[in-house]
Amino acid sequence: MPEAQGGTERRCERCGETFWGDHDDCAALFKELLAPDSTTSGGSSIDELPVEALAHAGDPTRRLGQYVLVEEIGKGGMGRVWKAWDTKLTRWSAIKFLNEESLDDVRRFEREAKLAARLRHPNIAAIYEVGEVPAQRAGQSPAPYIAMEYIDGPTLGAPGLEKPMREWIDLFARVAEALHEAHRAGVIHRDLKPQNIMLNQKGWPYVMDFGLAKSLSTDSTLSASGVVMGTPAFMPPEQAQARVGDIDEQSDVYSLGATLYAILAKTAPFAGGSNLDLLTRVIFQSPDPPRKINPAIPPEVETIILKAMSREKADRYATALELAEDLRRWLSDKEIVARRPGPLKLALRQFRHRPALASLVLAALLTAAGAGAWLLFRRPVEVKFVEPDRGSEGLARFLGNLSTIKSEAQLRSLDPGEFETLFALPAPSTDPAFAWVRDLRPALDAVRTGKAEARSLLDSAVAAVPLVPSGENGRFKAVEQLAAADLEETLRREVAQARDEPRSKVDGRRETARVLLEQWSSFVQRLPGDFRARHPFLEDHGRTLAEIAEGFPHDLAELAQIRLDDCLASANPEAELDRCEKSLRALAPRTNVSLESRRELWTSIVAAAALRGFFAGRTEEEIARDLKGEGEALRALGGAAEPKAFGTRVESVFEKLR
Repeated sequence: MPEAQGGTERRCERCGETFWGDHDDCAALFKELLAPDSTTSGGSSIDELPVEALAHAGDPTRRLGQYVLVEEIGKGGMGRVWKAWDTKLTRWSAIKFLNEESLDDVRRFEREAKLAARLRHPNIAAIYEVGEVPAQRAGQSPAPYIAMEYIDGPTLGAPGLEKPMREWIDLFARVAEALHEAHRAGVIHRDLKPQNIMLNQKGWPYVMDFGLAKSLSTDSTLSASGVVMGTPAFMPPEQAQARVGDIDEQSDVYSLGATLYAILAKTAPFAGGSNLDLLTRVIFQSPDPPRKINPAIPPEVETIILKAMSREKADRYATALELAEDLRRWLSDKEIVARRPGPLKLALRQFRHRPALASLVLAALLTAAGAGAWLLFRRPVEVKFVEPDRGSEGLARFLGNLSTIKSEAQLRSLDPGEFETLFALPAPSTDPAFAWVRDLRPALDAVRTGKAEARSLLDSAVAAVPLVPSGENGRFKAVEQLAAADLEETLRREVAQARDEPRSKVDGRRETARVLLEQWSSFVQRLPGDFRARHPFLEDHGRTLAEIAEGFPHDLAELAQIRLDDCLASANPEAELDRCEKSLRALAPRTNVSLESRRELWTSIVAAAALRGFFAGRTEEEIARDLKGEGEALRALGGAAEPKAFGTRVESVFEKLR
């Protein structure tokens, strides 16, 4: 066989078919390697394959080098995971494939493998190797995959999973110790949650999925953009605010505490609402004590959870090992280190992220000190009036509070009193920023009350340009990030809703996207060139908006080139139908495909398989039995497209798949 050369079409010497990629894709070679009288290079014969793997051994689409892909066992934000049999080492493996093909996704995927491969601990799933799936067509790049230890059990997020309290605590102590070893190796996880901790059949826990992991020893350009990454309900406040420089080992401690909370209380610390709602609550609120939800949780365990989940890093366990040690103290009936915060500390926590309100309460405490300040903790303090801040200090406080608002959802979560406190107008001054703040405040309030969208603040951002003549303009940035986040969220929503809509509605959403992109373009053009050069995040935001808009579904042009009528009219219709079916199935994994094209594609796949089956003498019932998966795909798409076009027998197959 000729040597593989990227982008070159070749003909297989064994089966005669032309193909792209590595010769391992050849079905004839696959059968030779697994023939009963021969062994693979690793010394594993077909007789050694488990029954599950044997069922797929002859299918070249289930072959990946030395692996036989048996079944898909999981999906995540970044990839799909398959259970696979390693024919060389005769063991089960889990193969993780990348979902997307953007350069950032590939880099993040490769980084996961490199970071996770450093880790050696009995409670961390091992990485076996990193490889590439050969390109399947011209111009396509090889797709990376990771082969890892296969864990034959559920995740902690599986429904109905029950254990005695002491077993749960012992399990989490082991996970915390594994996490500590990862931290010692310079790796933080950044996405700990019940779904990323698996149990084998004996109940032994494994930390999985380092897809968002970060090296502590190097700066990650994939993490420095200020984009919130992770699972909102389980991430710490510093991660929810995208404060990349503050995310470290203690961030994982918080997430592990949140995971223990979810397991014992049977609900996440923050649940319900959109991701933006969750992020806002993570940043500004503390979760309910878990014993309020499940009184069976021991008070000491609740104290450990709340210490791990402290909003302020200084109040958390310094390391995951300290958390593990406190859990083991409880298991040994010893006194734990964690202590519940007193009422004063609880009060201070409530106002730490709201400096203006904290100042008011502190003044109230000092006034009441001579008359028994302890009464303030017996009943709520009611603030009736907010005195406007004075001078440059008030202006600085307004701008500082503005910089903490990262999204429209956060702004809209403020009640009128909170808004008045955070954005009280400073006294008039000659500082040009005062006039800008005076005009900005009603615009912010209009967004808060739902009378305007955050993207309307782009005009306020432009007005902030002359306030800082050199360097980064923090006032501009604070407003621009609110407007850009709204544009991104709106575009994502339009794209997501368009994926399962007919062309007529998709076209309407494309028009909405075009208007939004024009609004952004007009905004950028109003900024001086040197100002844009000083603020490179503008280019990043523009690129992100353009990439989101490219996600609208499109028609599959290739479908017009694959005609089943031509197959039937050929000299060898059965072989042509087989070729066409393979070509059609190769299009199935494509993303961002219109609803009409997906329906036409799966209709053609079923029709090609049915016609090929009739040539082989099979009945409608036999063919329909083998096409259950394809039938499910068609039902999800609303049924077949023009099933009568392929004749009455094929139409009968479609009827049986309904």
